[in-house]
Amino acid sequence: MDGMTLEHIIDDVWFAQAEHRYFHVLPSGLRGIPSVSAILQAAGMIKSHPSPKGRQFYLDRGRLVHRACFLDDTKEGLDDRSIDPGIIGYVRAYRSFKAKHRPVVLEHEQGVYDEEHDVCGTFDLLVTLPLSSMPKREDIIDLKHGVPDDFHAVQCAGYDIARFGPRWLAHGTGSLYLHGDGTFKLVQYRINQQMKAGTDYVRAVLDFNRNRYDLFGEEERYA
Repeated sequence: MDGMTLEHIIDDVWFAQAEHRYFHVLPSGLRGIPSVSAILQAAGMIKSHPSPKGRQFYLDRGRLVHRACFLDDTKEGLDDRSIDPGIIGYVRAYRSFKAKHRPVVLEHEQGVYDEEHDVCGTFDLLVTLPLSSMPKREDIIDLKHGVPDDFHAVQCAGYDIARFGPRWLAHGTGSLYLHGDGTFKLVQYRINQQMKAGTDYVRAVLDFNRNRYDLFGEEERYA
């Protein structure tokens, strides 16, 4: 693991962004921590693209879209001339979301650690939505650039549990679908959807932990 650049999350928990892996940094060395996405993949909730090239394309596009939206939230914003033509529609969709809902961004691309279940993750946005029916509630919003999928609510629940612990249901979750034509759809999960998603997530974590391997052992189960 020489040369790996680690970013601190909390206590002994660190994140290697280039490898997208989480670790406990211990006196004896690094011990891997599974991510929310790895948990859902192991549970069969996340279906990978059938071709390696297709999978890499969507991963690369997702990273570009997320980074561009992050930069667009900075004080300076983004000059359209600096945006890759392949993702400019998604950035415009994000801008349309901001213009309509006026979110107050509290946290962006925030790494979190669920100590109870020993799981990490990075959520996209923690916001309040002043124009909504619950203007002071803090909501975790996950940016998506594909089509809706059942696992999206479960993924948000994992981030919510990691960020807020026992009080996770007091906070909202949602998926923001950005489209290449500049349109968007915000799906905010109802309380019954959150409860089911949280139950499904915890069940997936418990199943995963029954078959867990050390990251540097025989199998990289949550690399």
